[in-house]
Amino acid sequence: MTLALPAVTFVIEWENAIDVDDDWTLKSMGALESELRRVRSSLPARPIVMYLYDRKEVQDGVIENAIDRIAPTFNEVADVRILPTDGLTYYRLKNYGIARSQTELTVMIDSDAAPEPGWLTALLEPFADPEVMAVGGFTRLGYETLLDKAMALSWVFNLGKDAAKTEKRQKIHVNNCAVRTQFFQANSFSRLQAFKKQCVFWLKGIVADGHRYVRTAEARVVHAPHPGVKFLAWR
Repeated sequence: MTLALPAVTFVIEWENAIDVDDDWTLKSMGALESELRRVRSSLPARPIVMYLYDRKEVQDGVIENAIDRIAPTFNEVADVRILPTDGLTYYRLKNYGIARSQTELTVMIDSDAAPEPGWLTALLEPFADPEVMAVGGFTRLGYETLLDKAMALSWVFNLGKDAAKTEKRQKIHVNNCAVRTQFFQANSFSRLQAFKKQCVFWLKGIVADGHRYVRTAEARVVHAPHPGVKFLAWR
């Protein structure tokens, strides 16, 4: 029996795509299109996919060209919307997108994070419990070089074999999570917190207020390797 899924909007920033190799961005877009095609019969309506970018950093047409290259039939399975903004960065792009979402649930995934088969169903299933306000999935770093592999082994994300450990960790990565839209609109990311920690502070805040969060290692994405030593030093 196919599980019926609720209506959903996807919010995807195009900030990470600036820094990683195009192959990773294209792989992520293609994987999302394939996953939506896989579950299309379970969705009550065509999902909305929002790609958001800072027009000062990304030229007009870049995202459209990527769709033409890797997912030319994307609009068959989703209502794809490309939204420019003025100067918004990572977390603010996510706030901006979810503020415009009108579906019951909204999914956040990064422009360089590729869903694995079964990801969406696993991410949305916990919302069958009406008390669940947010669900986090399992993100692991991909790698191609020795440096990539070293970073994957030492980064904040667990390795593929660490599913049980992942589910015990009270963390959320906003490159792979879902929220109840109206709840998030009333509890969005703060503009005052540092870039690196906003999701940490956000989750601590909602849990402290008594809201329920679930983490599932079955909702898996592969995130592009981080772009080198300079990025590591900055983090």
